[in-house]
Amino acid sequence: MKPKSLLLLFVAGACGLIAAVFTAQHLAGNKPAPVVAPIDEKKSVVVAVKEIPAGIQIKDDMLKVVELPTKDLPEGTYAATAEITGQTLRFPVFKGEPILAAKVGRSFSISEALSPGMKAYIVKVTEEDKALTGLVNPKDHVDVHWLQMQSNLQSASVRLLLQNVKVLAVGQRTESDDSESGGSKESRGHIADNYTLEVTPRQHQRLQAALIQGKVRLALRGRGDTSVEDLDEQELDRMLGFDRPVEKPVVVPEPEPEPEQYEVVYIKGNETSKESWNIIEERKLKARTSKPN
Repeated sequence: MKPKSLLLLFVAGACGLIAAVFTAQHLAGNKPAPVVAPIDEKKSVVVAVKEIPAGIQIKDDMLKVVELPTKDLPEGTYAATAEITGQTLRFPVFKGEPILAAKVGRSFSISEALSPGMKAYIVKVTEEDKALTGLVNPKDHVDVHWLQMQSNLQSASVRLLLQNVKVLAVGQRTESDDSESGGSKESRGHIADNYTLEVTPRQHQRLQAALIQGKVRLALRGRGDTSVEDLDEQELDRMLGFDRPVEKPVVVPEPEPEPEQYEVVYIKGNETSKESWNIIEERKLKARTSKPN
């Protein structure tokens, strides 16, 4: 090949290389910057470890602190359990739900929730009623059944005691349990569930009498169910034994004594007449004759 042709080929190759370099740089400059995933910020949040009904005083064992992304959090969360322990829920919360300031209120007072003329009665939850735990909430309505223990203590009859009773609160209280060990009393505490019912004074008496003679069981009603059965109130009170009629002694009035009688003899010439008088008539006669003319 001629030297002149080689020179032209070399120049053409150099120009192509330079063009390729500039093209590559241009394309590299127009590429978008790599997307870097943002780091999700997290925050300590107090959540419920189980479902908590409204009206319940919050205890430390009902709560736990977890880390949650801040972008998904509503306003009014708490960062430490101590901030809300001892306060009362105004609205129910579910398991894993953050406790919000809008759901926490001042201490719940049963007296403020009572309707005029009504009373609050606390029914302790027995082992048989544990199945209702978490199902019965404040503002629900229940029926109360009475299990009257028989004299042999091995059987019981079941009677409907109260109907359509409103539940004011569902809570827990710590009860002391004194046990003697080594001559000294050791106080131990255990948790007892209970339901607070709104009852009339008459129903309050019936509950007390029923619990003395046996046990009571609660049956949850459906929302809006206001149906009631006809109850033999007199028979129920007779069985409870607190409303037996008092037999008053029959008082026979003593007969009034007959007034003392006496006779007055009138003699007029040869004619004699008699007239009977008593003390009452005598007093009337004296009263008439003693009046001035």
